Amino acid sequence: VISIRYAIDTYHPGAAHGARETRVLNYTLSPFRPVTLEYLLGDLQRLPTLADFIRNRLAATGRYEEFSLNLGTKPTEENFSLFTILTYGMLFIFPEYRIASYAEGEQDIYIDFTELKGVCDLQALDSLQMHDEA
Repeated sequence: VISIRYAIDTYHPGAAHGARETRVLNYTLSPFRPVTLEYLLGDLQRLPTLADFIRNRLAATGRYEEFSLNLGTKPTEENFSLFTILTYGMLFIFPEYRIASYAEGEQDIYIDFTELKGVCDLQALDSLQMHDEA
């Protein structure tokens, strides 16, 4: 798996602050395939289940206002398409203003692969996890 997270910073004349756009690229190597939200879920009809799961995890931290959290975790591709793949799970990323203020910066939440088994496509999850060849 290759998972790349990068940011594009822009500063427009007269703006109160700069703007940052986070982007991600995720691929499996064998076979070479982009890892999209649709691939991860197996079907975008599962997106409301993922949205509810992540919203509940974020709400449990007590760090977010209910209105912003509900708005920023509506089950849309835009709200959940930023994720990186780590060794034992995934990091879902929320840009500034999505669920918190600009001053609080980008927000993210780590979800272990085992927690995603009830939400995501099992074959997709299996393709993302490290496997010992020994």
